[in-house]
Amino acid sequence: CTHAVSVARHVMEHSVHNVLVGEGATEYAERIGLADASVLTDAATNEWKRWKAEESCSPRDEECHDTVGVLCMDCDGRIAAATSTSGWKFKLPGRVGDSALIGSGLYCDNSAGAAVATGDGEEIMRGCLSFLAVEEMRRGASPTEACQVAIRRLRELQAEGAPSSAPQASSAAQGADSPSGTSMHSTLTVAVMAMDKDGRVGAASTIGRANPHRGKPGFPYVMWRGQQEEEKEHA
Repeated sequence: CTHAVSVARHVMEHSVHNVLVGEGATEYAERIGLADASVLTDAATNEWKRWKAEESCSPRDEECHDTVGVLCMDCDGRIAAATSTSGWKFKLPGRVGDSALIGSGLYCDNSAGAAVATGDGEEIMRGCLSFLAVEEMRRGASPTEACQVAIRRLRELQAEGAPSSAPQASSAAQGADSPSGTSMHSTLTVAVMAMDKDGRVGAASTIGRANPHRGKPGFPYVMWRGQQEEEKEHA
């Protein structure tokens, strides 16, 4: 959907439901005047045609998905969170990613803070990472500390043997620095960003020198206060 966040907000404010998916979500968007439009590029169309001709699932790569997560606080201290994602190309029909699931891709509570996540959605869902980060802030953790706890939990799930949706690499590599020191698949990419009720922000990720993403050893994000924009990076 080209207006996913606007439709989600309308569902939240004008219906008794939390999530709509599939044909029902499309029909709802059309009823409220937010009809879908094709956003396929020529390159994406050609890639799909090649995949269709091969009749096989192509390997995942780091360019195949991306998510935009936004955390906002207004002048009255009210917090909002939103996510919009490209999704996972060539996925099974019916797959729902983390971005649409409250607690996984995003979570918001004015009394504690808000968090959003990006990366390998199946891994994010297993740990309810956004919910975990917000609950850590409720307990007194800073946004950065809360995100680090969420990433540490992801590492613990990997160490416990939960099957990973990330492709298996020939060797495991350490991602971002972690007190646990647990190694992870070198291709696993997850980042969590958080903002507490006082407007402080922080982030943590699996990305590091041994596990770069798109050639970078850190996860960049942008913070905007008033009219001032500042780009930050979790290394």
